[in-house]
Amino acid sequence: MTAARRRLGFLLLLAPACGDQGASPDESAELLRQRVATPSAPLCQINVIGKGTKDLETDYLPRVIACEAAASAGIETLKAQAIAARSVAYWEGLGDGSICDGQACQAYTCNRTPGPLHYQAVEATRYQYLAYGGQVTYGFYVNGNPNTSGPACVGSPGGYNENYITYNDGKTGAAVKMTTLGYVPKNLSVFGQNRGCMSQNGSVCLENGGKNFVDILRFYYGADIEIATASGGTCAGAPPAQQVPPPSQQAPQLPDPTPEPPTSSTLQPMTRDEILGIARSGVGYSYWYGGSSWDPNGVSHPGVCNAVCAEPSCHAASPGGPEWGADCSGFVQQVWQAPGPRPVTERIGSSQRYTTHTFRYEERDWLKLASRDELQRGDALVYRGQSGGHIVLFEQWMGNGQALVYECANCQLGCVHRVRSIGAAYVPIRRKLVNDAAEEEDPIGELEEVSCSEFSGWARDPNYPNGSIRVAFTIDKPLEQTDPSLVVVANHRRSELCPEDPECAIGFIVAPPSELMDGLSHRLYAYAFDSGKGQPRLLGGAPRTIQCEPPTTGTCEHSVCQTGAPLDPECSPCAHAICLQRPSCCGVAWDDACLTELALYPGNACAAECAGGPNNCAHSECATGGALPATCSSCAEAVCKRDPYCCEHSWDYLCTLEADGNAYCGCTL
Repeated sequence: MTAARRRLGFLLLLAPACGDQGASPDESAELLRQRVATPSAPLCQINVIGKGTKDLETDYLPRVIACEAAASAGIETLKAQAIAARSVAYWEGLGDGSICDGQACQAYTCNRTPGPLHYQAVEATRYQYLAYGGQVTYGFYVNGNPNTSGPACVGSPGGYNENYITYNDGKTGAAVKMTTLGYVPKNLSVFGQNRGCMSQNGSVCLENGGKNFVDILRFYYGADIEIATASGGTCAGAPPAQQVPPPSQQAPQLPDPTPEPPTSSTLQPMTRDEILGIARSGVGYSYWYGGSSWDPNGVSHPGVCNAVCAEPSCHAASPGGPEWGADCSGFVQQVWQAPGPRPVTERIGSSQRYTTHTFRYEERDWLKLASRDELQRGDALVYRGQSGGHIVLFEQWMGNGQALVYECANCQLGCVHRVRSIGAAYVPIRRKLVNDAAEEEDPIGELEEVSCSEFSGWARDPNYPNGSIRVAFTIDKPLEQTDPSLVVVANHRRSELCPEDPECAIGFIVAPPSELMDGLSHRLYAYAFDSGKGQPRLLGGAPRTIQCEPPTTGTCEHSVCQTGAPLDPECSPCAHAICLQRPSCCGVAWDDACLTELALYPGNACAAECAGGPNNCAHSECATGGALPATCSSCAEAVCKRDPYCCEHSWDYLCTLEADGNAYCGCTL
């Protein structure tokens, strides 16, 4: 059999390869018609062209999934990847007797070496492969959009091989869509060899939402895909694996047995501020499987790559730093100071470590909450499947099923502060002995002025009287049903509202977002974003109805991005917005202070006015990731003027909101 068959059957991360030289596309497609019957015994070895014969379970598959899986993949994603890769190996090895090394088949050699999670994923799915109708199903997979997000986990069209991915959740039989990477028969409604194509980045999204490997595979290959187990013998040194029953016969997930956790006798009271303060000190450090320590004064050394997080995906800074880092459960346990107080620079010993299984199924230093509505700052959300889980520290709901959390996420991101979707499988829990005495009051505030020229008012959290808090605006829907259209900081001086503090800065004033200027009637909601319960509070005077005609503007005397003479506030929505913040810009001079206001201004009134210029940032300012230096682009500099956290700790979801609509950034909605 020629390599052309494999060429059309490629799976992997980059753009599709063309047909082999010497074989036309029609000839190659014809080769992919071959059916491979399900085996009577497991395939123990496979000939890798140019590399020799390799043991399938202990050598070939761990190396393949180390090369092919997304860097952010957790154990459930890796198990799905292992089964898909084993299916490819079975189809190639049983049909042709050998398999190529590279994108035309799947990569066996690369610059990554398998770690413990890769071996664990292969072992947990031993001998399991995809099948349908008595045939081995070719486990097609591609990278998919890296920005795929929950709860749907469906990637945006265009790029990243999204056109090959099939979303077959709940579909069966002929309704299952095949992928054009394989042979799609014209006269047959069902073809067992081709049951669709999986997204590797989408699989990570599904796992983050609480799905296990079976859910992931059926999301892409159909609800009736068979996760078969090759029986009739075992490979040398390996006991038989358990069969995965069809959905109708599956039992509820049961936790894996884990060592008995310690019983706390030294748990000390903590405030929610203390909990979140420790969490903040861990942001920026590496993900370390089994780790639980960091230096709150040493963020320039977030750790080194360890056995699980291999280069180049490891979230580590310069080589040679101390071995700091944590996994998800070690991070939360350290932040909660359980079972007793210890310095965060001291790693928790194995005899005292809690796991996601412990957090999910036991009540030691914590208790389970009746519902998510009870969540407050410093509580946690935990998920545990059959052989893996995850836990995040909760800060507040952001609307639309998303929450602002602290978590040690994965090798690529490390320990971060970000907004993410929370799947239904996550259970809310609360640390015992949390002192809520000083956190009983919700924020107060008022939406005073709502016009086509400005929104203004004030917001204050009685628990943090000297701090400025965020105010979020949504249009037509409450925050529970949509994302904010505009987020501002209430930091204007309003001493008349707090005579005990003449420096009181709790006011806000901002120009309306451009999407309101369409001549239609809209409903405006405004929320204060801080409270002991972690729930945004609707401001007094909201919601309000507003209707604004499209703006009619003239031509500004000079660009808002340059200093010069004062500008007419009616020459552009941006000039109007800046002059709301600093009237002298339209009365005295458009000076450096006006450009600073431009960099700090939120919303879309000045969106992308000054975008462009040199850019050497490690990732897009419009996407979450590691902290960016303010010097890497004018956009990063502008965002970090508003929110230094983005350049000091992590470029989280709030940083992307800062960038979205900023005058110096080009990532407008």
